[in-house]
Amino acid sequence: MDLTQEEKNSLRDLLAKLREIGEDFARAYLSRLRLLAPRHLRAFTSAIDSGELLLSSLAEGIALIDEPERLLAKPLLGERYLPKDGTIENYDLKIACAVWAIEHCLGDAFTPQARSGLGKLSQIRRAAFLSRLATPEPSTVTANIA
Repeated sequence: MDLTQEEKNSLRDLLAKLREIGEDFARAYLSRLRLLAPRHLRAFTSAIDSGELLLSSLAEGIALIDEPERLLAKPLLGERYLPKDGTIENYDLKIACAVWAIEHCLGDAFTPQARSGLGKLSQIRRAAFLSRLATPEPSTVTANIA
C-alpha cells in the first residue's frame, strides 16, 4: 500500500492548509468527537491542545512518508489512550472525526489525492499499531517466564 508521489505531495499541501486554520480544525474535530463519542474528550484539555496534537501527529506521519520503517515505529495519536485488548475502535473513530473535520474546514481543497493518501497513511499506521498489540512487551515476557 505505497503512496504515490502525487499523494505524498497532496498530503504535504494538506498539512500546510491545516496549519493555517489550526484552531478551526481543532474546533471542528472536537465538535464531531463530542457528538459521536464524548468519552474521548478527556484526553484533551482544550481545543488548542487537540489541534496541536492532531496537527503534530499528522505532521509526523507526513514527514515520514518517505521512510516507511520509521513511520511504522511511530506511535499513533492517542495510542496510550487506546484499549490494550486488541481493538482499535477508538483510533478508527478519531480518524473518522479528523477526516470529517478536514472535509468541513477545507471543502474542495481536500483533494481526492490527499484523501487517498490520508487513507493509506491511516491504514499503514493502523496496521503497525495492531502489530504492536500482537507483540508482547519485553517486560511482560520476562514477567511471564519468571
